[in-house]
Amino acid sequence: MRRVNASHPFFASPLLVLAISVFVLFIQLVNVENMSKTAVYAVMMALQIAVFGIPAAVFCAFRGQGYVFKLGFGLPKKKSAPVIIFGTIFLILSLCVLKFGLFHFAYDASAYSLYGSSISIRPSSFGSGVLMVLSLAAVPALLEELVFRGIVMREYRMGGSLFSILMSALLFAFVHFDLPQFPIYFVSGVILAWLVFLTKSVWASVIAHFAYNVFALFWEKYIWLFSSNPDSDILFWLILIVFLLVCAFFFLSFAERLLRSHSERGESAQRPVPKDKVVLMLFDVFTSLPLIGETLLFLVFGIIALF
Repeated sequence: MRRVNASHPFFASPLLVLAISVFVLFIQLVNVENMSKTAVYAVMMALQIAVFGIPAAVFCAFRGQGYVFKLGFGLPKKKSAPVIIFGTIFLILSLCVLKFGLFHFAYDASAYSLYGSSISIRPSSFGSGVLMVLSLAAVPALLEELVFRGIVMREYRMGGSLFSILMSALLFAFVHFDLPQFPIYFVSGVILAWLVFLTKSVWASVIAHFAYNVFALFWEKYIWLFSSNPDSDILFWLILIVFLLVCAFFFLSFAERLLRSHSERGESAQRPVPKDKVVLMLFDVFTSLPLIGETLLFLVFGIIALF
């Protein structure tokens, strides 16, 4: 086995995710049953900032001065707006089809699952509702995108754009410790990473992620209700799939224009490694001890959660 030092991207980025994953498991140990709803939202927000924000800050400091400015947090250009809008709608509709059409996951309209904790989404006041949106929608979107579409995508960029997209999606799915919904998180990770690739801005994925979280909090239950109604489910799915296909068409059309614009300005995709070095690169990636540890951690606790 080739030795990959601790500063190597294929070692450092999965090590960051492994550290975050260990801390995420502690979130599941927090007992929120006897807390007021306002306290629950405040505690969850603080835990997320600690679990994601602190390791990310340490990682950026480890990488040196100026690293954080290389993560793609510049504002997206105006011409990226259609891609972000249709990409966000495409994300929402795709996950609805996967969740309720293909996999038929159990659904609780009164609670929201976050890193294994079930949290009430019926706030007791307007202030509590604002705190709920911040803790369950805004903060997760910002911090997860910082880690997975900012740091992880940049660290894996030497393998090419497609490879960095897939690895960020894989690690994003791992950190949620939900084996049955692994395909959901992986697909969402791919779409979010694709938005960053197209727009050259992590804010695009933050916006889409936040929009989906808000949709999941307030409106996803209606998709579940219509899809589970035997009197209207066929018509509902027909309409939803038509909307998904129309949205996909516009999303891909605007994405193609944006890619052409990047190409005309010489902003091409990251080139993959030469063909004769692909096997060696994959060997380095998948024999990285932190990635092996993250994979095992996900499988063990994912299986335990099933029982």
